[in-house]
Amino acid sequence: MWLVVGESLMPRYYFHLKSKHYELPDEKGRFLDGAREASRHAQAIMQKIQYDLCHRDGQDRWIMTVCDEAGVRELVVSCPKGRMEDTRHR
Repeated sequence: MWLVVGESLMPRYYFHLKSKHYELPDEKGRFLDGAREASRHAQAIMQKIQYDLCHRDGQDRWIMTVCDEAGVRELVVSCPKGRMEDTRHR
């Protein structure tokens, strides 16, 4: 599903969190203006939650996988360093 804004189509991205022991899937997703905006959104989420997920729960390494509507992985953001790995196929 795409959101029409004016004359532009905005894709929906999903931001799934996962560790060795837990999975927190994003079932709603978010309409954003492309992969660059999805990357910024993922970084902002990880900055907000990194203390709770990455520092207080020292046993699990958390990652956020950003996928498009087709389930194609666009980006992976990891804790605690917030290091990013771009996995888009060009």
